[in-house]
Amino acid sequence: MTAAFLDRLPRGEAVALDDGRRQVTFDQLHDRIGRAADALRGSGERRIASLADNSIDWLVADLALLAAGLVHVPLPGFFTPTQLGGACAAARAGAVLTAGEAAQPVAGLDGLRLLRCAHGAAAPALPAGTLKITFTSGSTGAPKGVCLGGEALSQVVEGVNQATRPLAIAHHLCALPLPVLLENVAGAMVALAKGATVHLRPAAALGWRGAADFDAARLDQLVRETGAESLILMPQMLQAWTAHLAGSSQQAPQRLRLVAVGGAAVGERTLGAARAVGLPAFEGYGLSEGC
Repeated sequence: MTAAFLDRLPRGEAVALDDGRRQVTFDQLHDRIGRAADALRGSGERRIASLADNSIDWLVADLALLAAGLVHVPLPGFFTPTQLGGACAAARAGAVLTAGEAAQPVAGLDGLRLLRCAHGAAAPALPAGTLKITFTSGSTGAPKGVCLGGEALSQVVEGVNQATRPLAIAHHLCALPLPVLLENVAGAMVALAKGATVHLRPAAALGWRGAADFDAARLDQLVRETGAESLILMPQMLQAWTAHLAGSSQQAPQRLRLVAVGGAAVGERTLGAARAVGLPAFEGYGLSEGC
């Protein structure tokens, strides 16, 4: 199923990925996925983590690991050192893709390298077909690793794609960290399956100033600059953006067609306030375990 999803990715000269400085067409994306998949398969590692900001390389690496049939362990940058250590220990990844000159270059990736790591214990068995271990936020305790297979991931992509097809979305902005499954699958992968352009920016450019401080004015400016028609937010981000629009003379970006909100309960009051300022906000449910 995963290979089928990759096979269904459009080809051609349309722009697939845009980071504000560089663009990657769908043909170039296929080429980079293939080269990175070969290199990662040849590394000898079966479980590979990633720890990096949103970027073209992050998405290429994620899709290359799927194509190679290797287990990807995306590590969110907002995890504390204790949470990162616990996730790495639980997943027993033999290497991590990250920035760093001391690490091993990987074909198809410009800014991420492969850093070998010793976990000191035998890797536990995984459910058959596992291709991704996504860790929950840890908001109610230590983060828990959820094992996901290619068939489940492909079915979710197809389901969300069908549900949003009438919106004809051509530009999606990744406003959440890509290690968050909601953005990874329902955001970036669904957009690529549509043939839409995925706009990628580092956390600081999106308005994040640390783990909890968020600049809604910066996000608003970026949505307008990229012409984004869809994005996914957490409830507190939607509340901040709503307050920014309500307190200014600006109208909501006119090209927006979908602002999906998840990660926590949203509530009718928050949705109503957002819609009152012109944001097409809708609450979504889709726990990692439900994938």
